[in-house]
Amino acid sequence: MINIMDEYITFTKKSINDCMKLIFDRTHKRDLSDQYLNAYISTRYSNYLDDESSKLNLEKKIEKALDNVRKTLYISNPEEKELVQHYREFYSYVYDIDKLYMLEQTRNIVHQISQDREKSLELKNDNFESELLKNINEFIKKRKDFLDSFQSSDFNLDFGKLSDKDHLIVQLNNNIKFPELYSKKAIQKVREKAVISEDLAMITFLQVSAKVIDDMMKSDFDKKYYCYLPQTYFSKQGKLSRITSGIDNNFMLDHIILVINFVCFKRYRIYIMQLMRQGFHFALYLDDTFEYCTENLEYLELFENILIQSSKYYYKDMEKNAKINKRIISVNEVK
Repeated sequence: MINIMDEYITFTKKSINDCMKLIFDRTHKRDLSDQYLNAYISTRYSNYLDDESSKLNLEKKIEKALDNVRKTLYISNPEEKELVQHYREFYSYVYDIDKLYMLEQTRNIVHQISQDREKSLELKNDNFESELLKNINEFIKKRKDFLDSFQSSDFNLDFGKLSDKDHLIVQLNNNIKFPELYSKKAIQKVREKAVISEDLAMITFLQVSAKVIDDMMKSDFDKKYYCYLPQTYFSKQGKLSRITSGIDNNFMLDHIILVINFVCFKRYRIYIMQLMRQGFHFALYLDDTFEYCTENLEYLELFENILIQSSKYYYKDMEKNAKINKRIISVNEVK
């Protein structure tokens, strides 16, 4: 499975670098530019700089991150101080470019960059604005085409809200027209067969990954998506590796929660705990495979979130358990 976030970051970095090459022309120094670029990407797509900056909005966090790079480069490259400052100046436009959707807005920003370029860098050429405008519009179009490529007319995602409105259970729906002789029950049985279930899970993770990036583009970093992971994946390491490698990205991991049931956890506990240590987040769904006893309750402490139907006979007892009650999320069903 393709790692959409990795591909998106690589594509975005290339697009920003192409703009910087165009702006700085023969004075462009990739090693200086890349330090600003890496700081920008890290802050832009994590919404995090440091604990001290946690209350700042995203734009201010980015500005602070760029200022930190400037301070570092002033020390490490004192002979390039003027150029370091110029990069700092033009990297202020990157977030504006990254948010662009409208053509008229693009023209306004390009014109402002052109004016600053002439003033600060003393660089002027007649076709600069048209070339930069072309670059940015290509970036906007390719970004949209890239994310749209993971959507399908045959499948779409539904999101069920949990107790926290930003925590969403993901359901993949198919829009395929089946002959009327097939009942809904028969179609569901086909969906639940191991191979079909695994393939549908793969589609789900691809579409959810694209949705997470779309959220980030809109500066929405709060949503977490709970995706059911079929137990059969754990007996097929190749397929499981395709799923985990597809979401194994620091920007992505906090937003996708892998949902498993208790029998899956007990059977593959060592491997699941290894994945947890690697940064993957799991939620445990307490279905009929869970036996309410002291030993099993201790396992629940390993999970950040425990999904449980409020109709379970042990639900109220678990709510009184101080070690796990804050992890409990009441649900009707997971898949």
